[in-house]
Amino acid sequence: MKLILVRHSQAMEASEWSEKVELRPLSKTGIYRAIMFARALEKRYFHSFEYILSSEYTRAVQTSEILIKYLKPNHFLILDVLNPGNSTVELIKFLKKIPDTERYILAVGHHPYLEEFLQLVTDKPKESFYFKKPSMCELIIDPEKEKGKIVSFYNYDDIQQSICPIKKSEPFKVKIEELELS
Repeated sequence: MKLILVRHSQAMEASEWSEKVELRPLSKTGIYRAIMFARALEKRYFHSFEYILSSEYTRAVQTSEILIKYLKPNHFLILDVLNPGNSTVELIKFLKKIPDTERYILAVGHHPYLEEFLQLVTDKPKESFYFKKPSMCELIIDPEKEKGKIVSFYNYDDIQQSICPIKKSEPFKVKIEELELS
């Protein structure tokens, strides 16, 4: 199974939010970063997603909704098993129920849950991983054996350099080339 774990984008500061922590939404910066992140993932993976799974927390759902616009998965599910504080074993149990697919499954969650999940399936200490907001880890996982292998790991800053969206200067190059051809 091809699984991509994504940490949600930047939320509003806790000091600026007076309601339940579960309802804290993305900040303006978080929305921008989620869009840039989604565009980069679209460029890298195109529309090869079967499922996007999200925790129930508002910031994860909002990140997922932005990803959905670009990645166009066949299914979107909001799952309590991805909420902070839940057992990562429950995610394994859920993944075992998903029919085999050649397409990717993407799960949007939180710190430290994602690091704990990677520790479970890779046997590496969770301190080996740090998910910035947003970031992703692609892995090949065998849910039956509860084991996986990391294929790639990108934090937001890495994505800007390695799979960044179209640069602002490129349209100007096209216009110049068109003028030269005329």
